Amino acid sequence: MRVQPLTIAVRTRGSLAYGWGHLVRAWRLAHHLRVQHPEIRVELVVEGDGGVRAVRREWGAEWIELPEGVATDTEARWLHHVRPEILIVDLLEIPATFLRLFREQSELLVVFNDLALPCSEADVVICPQVLDDYPSQMPGQRWLAGADYFVMDDSFRRDSGPRSIRPQVETVLVVMGGCLPPEVEAWTLALVDRLKEQPFRTQVVLGFDQAGAIERYRQFAGPKVTFIEGTQKMGHLMREVDLAIAASGYVKLELAAAGTPALLVSVVDHQDGLGQPFAERTGAARYLGNIATLAPEEVVAAALALAKDVETRRAMSEAGRRAVDGRGAERIEGEILAAWRALARPRAPRAGAPR
Repeated sequence: MRVQPLTIAVRTRGSLAYGWGHLVRAWRLAHHLRVQHPEIRVELVVEGDGGVRAVRREWGAEWIELPEGVATDTEARWLHHVRPEILIVDLLEIPATFLRLFREQSELLVVFNDLALPCSEADVVICPQVLDDYPSQMPGQRWLAGADYFVMDDSFRRDSGPRSIRPQVETVLVVMGGCLPPEVEAWTLALVDRLKEQPFRTQVVLGFDQAGAIERYRQFAGPKVTFIEGTQKMGHLMREVDLAIAASGYVKLELAAAGTPALLVSVVDHQDGLGQPFAERTGAARYLGNIATLAPEEVVAAALALAKDVETRRAMSEAGRRAVDGRGAERIEGEILAAWRALARPRAPRAGAPR
């Protein structure tokens, strides 16, 4: 009979260079588990920079801090201290040494795997991206694939009524993810500079961190451009706008859940394989390309064309709400706890997964 409470650890990372999507998702999932299961000990473990530490203070969040570029022995120390039975890892890519350590130090290993890479060590693999295909699961392994497993906050939950799409586009939202490193910030400002000449208002979400050029640009932006600081109420914000121009990371799924038609771009190379399949398979967005080769003028032209086509925007809105209902955390919670209950006895190591 278990004397100590079940312990779940959620390990993630965030920084200006790494991005914030993984951290935000892990924080939302940890919060959900804490609220739904107060009898379970849930520890959030975050590797990050000074910006991450500042936002932790702002949020009042509870997590264990790790330095950027954490060494294997430091990783082993927190695992020995926390001793999680269930370990949920949300990182873009996991070094092989860490993956072996995670496997050895947990009874149930859950891995978020947005790039759908083979991961034989994991008991449960979560790929919430909408892709053309996914790897075959290993014997005894559970794959949770597709937008049903995307974690978002309660402001994105699907309500009972339809999303209203106005015939005239009044406001365009620009959201390039949780942080804006220098090259993304420069491209975004060039886009905003062209959008401000168009017959609608532009709102720019700054996320949680940016390189700094936006602060200098604000005084020249003009009255039709509004900059919005990182917010935990993105669902409400997205439902108020008519059209979005967005990165192809997690935000594309949030826009779909909000029923907001979107034009997608890639701001990092790995998003090239995420934006186009999502747009083609869901119909909730259009994918335009990578900002490394995509001119802001091309994006503005696409926005103006879509703004004139209200029927297409309505169809995109309906498609997005069909694709993403905002209940991913609940589904993941159920799958993980069911997998935990199914562990009646220790298992032999899986082939290719040393313990």
